[in-house]
Amino acid sequence: MDNKRTNPDYVNGLPELLVLQLLARKPRYGYELVQAIAAATQSALSFGEGCIYAVLHRLEHEGFLTSTRETVGGRSRVVYHVTRQGRKQLAERASAWEKVVRAVGQVLHNAVPHGEVRHGAVPHGHAAQGVDAILQPEMSCLLPPFRRGGREGSRSGGGNVALTL
Repeated sequence: MDNKRTNPDYVNGLPELLVLQLLARKPRYGYELVQAIAAATQSALSFGEGCIYAVLHRLEHEGFLTSTRETVGGRSRVVYHVTRQGRKQLAERASAWEKVVRAVGQVLHNAVPHGEVRHGAVPHGHAAQGVDAILQPEMSCLLPPFRRGGREGSRSGGGNVALTL
């Protein structure tokens, strides 16, 4: 049975965060980023080239990255660098992501938010709203949704994300 799901909803904003973080450590070209993400996540996350190149182009357009043409391994490559504005954006996105991870962890590990009852009981009024009502304060800082960019019909399969669960 294949455990991979393409484009899970909760990865919105994640490619941008990972790209900024990896480029803050070291300038890289697109395919090198694809490989670095897979290696850094022990293949738990796998982004196609179309996804990564769309993210790189958008982040560059927004002023978070710059690019230079360099010779790498005897081949001409477009190498991306994080700008000062990109480092600020990285700090904001990382902080927002950490809040979301903590909030989801609280729910998954049965932490009891203020006013709730233990053992899975949901307070009156929260049953219809579900997890969104519990997480609302943390969710206000969610990252902007990832806009799928890649060109249709590209070799990389567009903006697909594979997640191993």
